[in-house]
Amino acid sequence: MEACLARDERRRHQRLSVTDALRRFETLLAAGERQAAVALAAGLPGDDFEASAARAQAREIERRLCRAGGITLRVRGEAVRFAATPATLGRDGLCAVVVRDPGVSRRHALIQGDAGAAALTIVDAGSRSGTLLGAGLVRGPVPLLGDGEIGLGEHCRLRFRAIGPALLEIIGITGIDRTLRAFVGAGALPLGPAFPGADGVSLRLAGAVCRLERNPETVVRVDGRLIGAACDLLVRDVIELPETGVRLEVA
Repeated sequence: MEACLARDERRRHQRLSVTDALRRFETLLAAGERQAAVALAAGLPGDDFEASAARAQAREIERRLCRAGGITLRVRGEAVRFAATPATLGRDGLCAVVVRDPGVSRRHALIQGDAGAAALTIVDAGSRSGTLLGAGLVRGPVPLLGDGEIGLGEHCRLRFRAIGPALLEIIGITGIDRTLRAFVGAGALPLGPAFPGADGVSLRLAGAVCRLERNPETVVRVDGRLIGAACDLLVRDVIELPETGVRLEVA
């Protein structure tokens, strides 16, 4: 009899523990802390029906989490790439900014610098055909000031514009990369320079996952849900700023 009572008590405590964990799981999701929710779900028991459903949801979230380093947002068919420094430019699909021109090396050039730097710099990453800044060959780290032109190989030309000491806009101007538009920077990357009406919202790309951050006065929805100060982003998320009508999709 005592053994049965002890077993029932253990089951009751386990059920309460699972219920509490599931409540915290939902709270984390509602707060946009999706990575933390995934970590919590990993500790849930596999033999509990409700816990199994949460674990399955967490696996789908983990599959769609945007990993740190870079993210692409789409608006009305236009794709805009955001990348954190150090950001590699090249043909390799793992580069922070992918450049498709066949004359570009797989890892061609590197843009680097931190939030406290006077300017971001560019350096050749051991490419076959070299990196140009204007008409000059880049031999060591060269600051990217004002605006100008970057040459990758023989045919690829990119226009750059320094928006601040730690943020660059890069636009393709020749060949198959003439539709390229990217923002490379350190720290929080504001969305306002890329999308009119998106002031007060930024991307934090230097952690384990890509996070959307907002100013307290800026209202933001992600997948129809109002977010708090920040939200881990997933592929296919829809970001909306209802006060300005901005609507972005995570590619």
